Amino acid sequence: MIRGVSSSRRGFSPPAAPRPFAFSQARANENLDLHIAFPTRAPEPAALVVTEMLGRAIRDVREELAASYGVSATLVETRAGTSIVISGEIDPARAGDACALIRDRLARLRQSSPDTDARFVEARTKVIDDLVTRPAAPDELANRLESTVALGRAPDEARRTAEAVRRLTIDDAAPVLRGLDLERAAMIVTGPKAAIDAAYGAFGRRATPVDH
Repeated sequence: MIRGVSSSRRGFSPPAAPRPFAFSQARANENLDLHIAFPTRAPEPAALVVTEMLGRAIRDVREELAASYGVSATLVETRAGTSIVISGEIDPARAGDACALIRDRLARLRQSSPDTDARFVEARTKVIDDLVTRPAAPDELANRLESTVALGRAPDEARRTAEAVRRLTIDDAAPVLRGLDLERAAMIVTGPKAAIDAAYGAFGRRATPVDH
């Protein structure tokens, strides 16, 4: 589970409450750089668990296809709004396959099934561990402190959040999972034009090209 008060990759920072849009920028001789933001109004405990579920689901882009250089899911929180963000770099030659796998994993998460239930339980356990059990590295501690200060939270917010996560059920997470809808997401994809076309083709979206 990755969490922060901002998300920056090549200058990309998702708007506080992104509206559906799809932009592309062609760049030759580069990997495909992918950013997908899903706005959410979910309480933090549910958003954290769903972000962990999503991160585990899209890990297969790297592990099954060996097609990415670190595609991950991040919960981006600001005072103005919250988004669950997928970002990372993908091998241009595998862009269509990789984005189709992301699409299929999203569709599977949005469906009620024993597999989704199992992923929920695994993710909930991991989030609790991240919040209160596993020793945090210095950069993680700094990130948590930054989040606490920036969002005006109490110093013991991690413990309170962990308690709320323990009480979560799959029914609490279901509306957040349904919000992982590619048709409503904000997308920015850069890289070779053929790879961009393959990515947006897999997602079923049409992109607006931008020059800069």
